Amino acid sequence: MSELTARIPNNNVEERKYIISVLFRDFLHTEPPQIEVADTDCTTLLYEDNKIVFRDHFWNTHPEPLSYLDIRNLPKPTFFKSKTYHEAEDNPIIYYNIEIPFVLGNEEYEIPVLYGNDECKIKHDVLTNTITCGIDIWASAFFMLTRWEEYVNPTRDEHGRFPASASTALKHNFLHLPVVNLYAELLNKMLRYIDYYPEDDENCNAGNDILEKTLIPTHDIDILQSNPKWKSIGGDILKRHDLKMAFHRLFTFRDPLDCYDYLMDKSEHIWTKSIFFFMAADHREGYSDNYLNTKKFAQTIDKIKKRGHLIGFHAGHGTADNPERYAEELQLLRQHTGVDITFSRQHFLKFDMPNTFNILEANGITHDFSLGYSDSEGFRCGTGNSYQVFDFLARKTLNVREVPLIIMDSTLNHTKHLSTAQAEELFENYIPNYTPVSILFHNSSFDNYTWKGWKKLYDKIIDQSLIIND
Repeated sequence: MSELTARIPNNNVEERKYIISVLFRDFLHTEPPQIEVADTDCTTLLYEDNKIVFRDHFWNTHPEPLSYLDIRNLPKPTFFKSKTYHEAEDNPIIYYNIEIPFVLGNEEYEIPVLYGNDECKIKHDVLTNTITCGIDIWASAFFMLTRWEEYVNPTRDEHGRFPASASTALKHNFLHLPVVNLYAELLNKMLRYIDYYPEDDENCNAGNDILEKTLIPTHDIDILQSNPKWKSIGGDILKRHDLKMAFHRLFTFRDPLDCYDYLMDKSEHIWTKSIFFFMAADHREGYSDNYLNTKKFAQTIDKIKKRGHLIGFHAGHGTADNPERYAEELQLLRQHTGVDITFSRQHFLKFDMPNTFNILEANGITHDFSLGYSDSEGFRCGTGNSYQVFDFLARKTLNVREVPLIIMDSTLNHTKHLSTAQAEELFENYIPNYTPVSILFHNSSFDNYTWKGWKKLYDKIIDQSLIIND
């Protein structure tokens, strides 16, 4: 089989190599092409006598390293509609009908074009085909995956986080779309048109089957167990003045936060594993050993390990930009669990782009699960796929993989104030997707008094995922 070759311009070479590699390895699950740096103004994929020419609408205008990192260079997206043109007898050029098989709910969506235009044409003769594409899928996918937008845009919320409301994706109404998957599917269709069929290579997969499932269930354990009943009831009466809550607790004989067996049962029902993220610091501001020295923690960890589910690190408030504190907390959790923990999620989803990634790599973290928004569900990274990350300041690929967070319980209940029926409808739109969907349900979200109906909702989400997998 002839090799596929990618010929790229001689600028922003490390950025170009990274995004080509990631789209092929982590999205098409195949070996990336051989890369040639040349005196050219386009990125061209060559296979035998055929080629795909991608117009460059971004990096050629910012040829110096890192010169693109400016808020003025954020994209101004348009949308590409699938169009069909027939070849005219006097014109050897036809336009390719690119139909992306992507449906969200019952609706079909257009492809967001972050950089480029909707040019897409084929010139062919007896022996060769040349596709010319005006969508700069490389710069567009690079924008979404590396999150350099969050570096140049200083907007932050009250917790120091980059909010969805400031993102290009929400402002232009495509946060609900896995746009990088759309670009990968577009690339796949073009490759097949020129008779190059990417072969699935198991060495290019994420290396962890649960990260490729339709649904990835994750659980942040901010609070391990409820306070003693007498103490909670006293607080309900004297501090919260909530007699109904006090009576509810009085006649509740099982700690609602102790739902670890239930969560593992549900994950096993869909042939996957739960990922539990535990803290080594207090869930509030300030540092302490939190619940690590409790008998309940030891029992819970032992149960999770025996059932083969996964334990991750829920890094505390001050760790996103503090290497020493991150290392101290992680080491503490590793000691108390006896597990060489390599999965991590930041508490409150606090992240300092791209510095936090370097902190994770320095501590042996292989997978991060932090990149979702607290103020909106959606594809912060343009995908739910696990993918290798890139430090855009150091201009190098890291060993850390990102598993983007798509939907969080508190976002729907506390931030958006959705009913369980509305939340169910939202999940129905996200789960039947062309990308895995990582969800976060805290163990504290299964109290039928404070989270009435959400346990039933979780049951429905699991059942829906089971139907899709079947």
